Amino acid sequence: MTRPDPRSEGSSSIEDGPDCVFPTCGSRRWTVCCRTSVGIIGRCSTCGVIRVIPPRNAEALANLHATPEYQSHPYFEARRTADLRQKRHDRVLSLLFPEGIPATGSVLDVGCDTGDFLAAAKAAGLEAFGVEVSEHSARVARRRGIDVAVGDVLTLDLAAAPFDAITLIDVIEHVASPLALLRGLVPLLKPGGRIYINTPNPDALIFSAGNLLHALIGDRARWVLDKLYVPYHEHYFPEASLKRLVGEAGLSGRHYQRYEFPLSDFGHGLVLKAAIVPIFFMQAALSRQSIHEIVSIRQQ
Repeated sequence: MTRPDPRSEGSSSIEDGPDCVFPTCGSRRWTVCCRTSVGIIGRCSTCGVIRVIPPRNAEALANLHATPEYQSHPYFEARRTADLRQKRHDRVLSLLFPEGIPATGSVLDVGCDTGDFLAAAKAAGLEAFGVEVSEHSARVARRRGIDVAVGDVLTLDLAAAPFDAITLIDVIEHVASPLALLRGLVPLLKPGGRIYINTPNPDALIFSAGNLLHALIGDRARWVLDKLYVPYHEHYFPEASLKRLVGEAGLSGRHYQRYEFPLSDFGHGLVLKAAIVPIFFMQAALSRQSIHEIVSIRQQ
């Protein structure tokens, strides 16, 4: 079977090969959403998961995240300097521990970046540990007194395991094998331990608007689409597929919610920020906000 040229917008399927399988259903058939600088953005015809095509492997993604361009990307820089981040971190902790912070509790933040969340967790009384692929970000976190290991969480020897909670804050969209990651994290949880995940919601109205813009004007929309489909993201999970993902990993979902991307984290200038405000209002009315989250539990 010949692999269709991924540059062709008419491509609707990909070669039968393990590198091309969608992570929640195993399908190899897809349709084009749009085209960006990193490749075709394709939607699985079975489960609706959206991903970059051709897929990038773990090594390619790790190298991409090690570049200075990743560290200085407007979105990630804005997220590190957002004024309201402490409230967001406190909210995540309340979702993980609705009964209150345990006296001897521990949390592992996978993809901890410069340690903002872990600093909040430590201040709340938790033992806080991080894993990060970027040595630069890890050094910043360590200067804040955070215990951070650099590398692949599935191959590191984490002496502090098992943990009461694991967080994946803006992480699963960045990895080559989200299901393998979640399955590998389950043994690092205590029985009854929780995993928090948040990730972009591809059913949000803004993604539909971006895809429509591409259909209308083609590659001239790329400068917008590269900001919508961030070049460092590999997968986008709609609600049903996100829930199926945690179920396939052996976890039981307890909380699911959609919420809006904070405008304070938007680092692409005032003009684009003003343009998306009315879209955000419509998304709220239709309950199709840009981000969604899930808390899931390891069974006893």
